[in-house]
Amino acid sequence: MQIAIDPYIPFVRGLFEKYGAKVVYGDNINGCDAVIIRTRTRCDSAFLKNHSPKIIATATIGYDHIDVEYCHRHGIELVTAAGCNARAVAQWVFAALIALNVDNPPEHTLGIVGVGNVGSVVARIARSVGFRTLLCDPPRAAHENGFVTLDFLLENSTIVTLHTPLNTTTRGMADEIFFKKISREAIFLNSSRGEVVNERALLDSGLKKIALDVWCNEPKIDRELLERVNIATPHIAGYSQQGKAMGSAIVVRAVAASLGIDELLNWYPPEVEPTMINESLTWQQMRQTMCANYSILADDCALRKAPLQFENLRSNYHYRKEFF
Repeated sequence: MQIAIDPYIPFVRGLFEKYGAKVVYGDNINGCDAVIIRTRTRCDSAFLKNHSPKIIATATIGYDHIDVEYCHRHGIELVTAAGCNARAVAQWVFAALIALNVDNPPEHTLGIVGVGNVGSVVARIARSVGFRTLLCDPPRAAHENGFVTLDFLLENSTIVTLHTPLNTTTRGMADEIFFKKISREAIFLNSSRGEVVNERALLDSGLKKIALDVWCNEPKIDRELLERVNIATPHIAGYSQQGKAMGSAIVVRAVAASLGIDELLNWYPPEVEPTMINESLTWQQMRQTMCANYSILADDCALRKAPLQFENLRSNYHYRKEFF
C-alpha cells in the first residue's frame, strides 16, 4: 500500500511506514491508495483524473479545495477533520475581542453567522462569560429553533463573527448590502474562509474594528486591506497543538480503517496533551489567562512585517496550546 502525505501534516512522519506502507511526502499521488492533504493541495478533476486513490483525507474543517462531485462519481472516499480545531478558533475569536478592548460582555450582542462545530463552541463560551448571542444558520434553522435571519443578526449585533463553510451560498455573502446593515461601531471578525467576504465591500464599509484571519487569494493577500484592519493573522486561527493533533488523528484513523491497519484505528499523537476544557472562566479570568498563553498581536505583527511570507508564517507556525 502507498500513501501520499502533505509534508506539513504534523505528527505523522514515519508513522505508516511502521506498518509496511510506502509513503510519499508531497503531492505526487501516482499509484497511491490514500492521500492525506491540507487546503493547499487542490484536488480538482484535473489533478485526480489520472489517479484513483481509495480515500482522500483532509486534515482541515473545510473541503472547498476538493472536487466532491468527482470523488462521489469515482467512488473515492472523502474524509474531513471537521471540528478538530473548534476550540482553537474560538480562542482566536476571544483573543481578538480582548485585543480590541472589549471590556464588558453584557454590553455586547455577539452575532454568530454559521453555527456548526466552531460557531457552536464560540456561542457556548460567549454565553458563559456574559455575552448576549444571536445565531444565524439557515440549514439548521430549517428544522431547529433558536436562530434568527441574517438581516436581524446584522442589524442587532455589536459584534459579528463568521464561521460558515465556503460554498455556492456563502461565497461573497458579506457584500456591500451585508455591511450596510452593520453599525459602523460594530466589530467584524472572519476566521472562516476569505472568499466569504467581498473585500472591496469591506474596505468601503467604514467599519472601525476589523479582525481577519482569512483572506481572498491567499497567500497573495490584499495589502490595502492588511493596512486597513485592526488585527491581521495568516490563517492560523485553528493552529493549536490540540487542534492539529486531533486533525491528524482523524485522518490517520480514517486512512487506517480504509487500508486495514487496525493498530492505528484509535491513534492520537502521544506527544500532545489533550485539552483540559474549562468553560467556567469569567471574562476577567479569560483576559488574564489569554495574556499568559496567546498573544494575537504577535501574530499580527509578524504578518505586517512580512506579508509576502504569508505561506511561510502559516506553514512554520509554532502551534499554541489550548488553555480553556
